[in-house]
Amino acid sequence: MEEYLTPIIEFFRTSGFIIIQAIIIFIFGNEIIKQLLKLVKQGLLASSMDYSMVGFFHSVLNYVMKLALILICVASLGVNLSGLTTALSALGLAVGIAIQDIIGGAANGLMLVNTKPFKVGDYVDIGDYGGTVRDITLMHTVLDTFDNKRVVLTNKTVFNSSIVNYSVNETRRCDLIYGVDYETDILKARKVIMEVVNKNSMILKNPAPSLVLSEMADSSVNFGLRIWVASENYWTVRFDMTEKVFLALKKADINIPYPQVTLNFRPDGVPVSLGQNKEGDK
Repeated sequence: MEEYLTPIIEFFRTSGFIIIQAIIIFIFGNEIIKQLLKLVKQGLLASSMDYSMVGFFHSVLNYVMKLALILICVASLGVNLSGLTTALSALGLAVGIAIQDIIGGAANGLMLVNTKPFKVGDYVDIGDYGGTVRDITLMHTVLDTFDNKRVVLTNKTVFNSSIVNYSVNETRRCDLIYGVDYETDILKARKVIMEVVNKNSMILKNPAPSLVLSEMADSSVNFGLRIWVASENYWTVRFDMTEKVFLALKKADINIPYPQVTLNFRPDGVPVSLGQNKEGDK
């Protein structure tokens, strides 16, 4: 029995208590960090700080505090931190070369938080992707698309892409095109369209709606409608106006044309052109 107890006693006499002390410091320190981070996050959320900044600051603080805890635990083991600092510097250089993209992503994350091209809750286009911003972390930006797909983009990709923010301004202009037949009474068509506009309470009065005869196209005379709406109502108004104007024009017996092709024939019955007349044609 003594032969088993002797190594255990020797372990505790020489280094065991030091190791146990370091473990206790780590366990309690980790719990303290969790509570501090919780309090900090609550305080930041109660402040006027942007939500995306809160999450970002919380992540950075978490990394810094845990690194400090690890160094404290190492110091409690009696390790000379000056030598460790030198070793960490060399290791950091080697790791830094190996993870340049990660470091670049973190730097881009800092730039995104600083420049604030968007915030959590905004609807944006980032390169080929569009969606509502759900989270901004040190390394990634998370979007939810219209069809409820989650897109996770590295901040390096985000920072190097074109960004269109549809939510940053309170109002947006909605441009719509309505085509009517060439035989249509233009004044009547204008009146029908404007009646639909005036009945829609989500369309802003200032700037005032604008309806112009914008184009004499191949198969139709086109009206261009420009209306201003609150940004959050953009798609609701766009879809509603498309449907309501279509129904109103049909009810007023105004033809909505579709593309047509005219065939011209020579006297011998051979077609010579599509959509145009040539000299000598009948």
